[in-house]
Amino acid sequence: MKLDFKKKKIQLKYKEQFQNKQTKKHSKEILITVCLMVILLLMYILFKDKLFQHSPLRIMRKIS
Repeated sequence: MKLDFKKKKIQLKYKEQFQNKQTKKHSKEILITVCLMVILLLMYILFKDKLFQHSPLRIMRKIS
């Protein structure tokens, strides 16, 4: 009975450690994703005028 209890205790300990590693990994992935999204948003805000300077809609309006 004692051995069984120790075994379960050890299993729980390793299970908790594994879960902690997984949550840290997910938090890093989320942080990286958020950083990339902020960079993309800033690039869009800074360069949107140049990106849409020659848009097809403007060309169609000039032709009409």
